[in-house]
Amino acid sequence: DPEIMRAQGLSTVLFPHAGPGRITSDLPRARRRLDDLGIALRMPDPDLYAQWCAALAPAFPTSGAVAILTMLAARPVGLSLAGFTFFRTGYAPGYNAAGAGVQGARDWVARTGVHDPEAERQLVARELDRARAEGVEIALGEGVAAALEA
Repeated sequence: DPEIMRAQGLSTVLFPHAGPGRITSDLPRARRRLDDLGIALRMPDPDLYAQWCAALAPAFPTSGAVAILTMLAARPVGLSLAGFTFFRTGYAPGYNAAGAGVQGARDWVARTGVHDPEAERQLVARELDRARAEGVEIALGEGVAAALEA
């Protein structure tokens, strides 16, 4: 929602579908819409995206996982994560009406098969461990930490 983006002071959006053959007609439309708002549109490295897709196949990574993995790949000094629970909680209001509420999110992901929350949780946990081992300071919000420990 453009109004929410403006109200939150958003300056950059990560378009998650970057793998070869995965750039859809959504990209030009998203770019035009965001340009009108003065918001930059970025894409993850296509080779990394292809690796993540292969690791999760036949499912695809969620936008949240792509964001986390992209940030980790940059090896920042530190990274704080909050609000990402691998479908253990519902979507933010207004994001996906089909996945409203805790059970709605779980039902939606099970019904569509687009994402594999457990495989994604394991992939993100491995990459977080790897980043920690390389000295990246990781701070996890309560929900993220609980979901990763599950």
